[in-house]
Amino acid sequence: MSKDDIFHYVYGVLHDPIYREKYALNLKCEFPCIPFYPNFWQWVGWEEALMAIHIGYESVEP
Repeated sequence: MSKDDIFHYVYGVLHDPIYREKYALNLKCEFPCIPFYPNFWQWVGWEEALMAIHIGYESVEP
């Protein structure tokens, strides 16, 4: 597990609509608490795809 893996995981969790909805009130007034989901590596994979879209948004087809 590298620093990049942890960054990808946190980035993915913070962009999860279910997480944002569940903790909406907490996110308005305090720092986010990042839960540890048992499928850590699946979250890392999802986020790598999400980050590729966010970084290269200009080249992605609508």
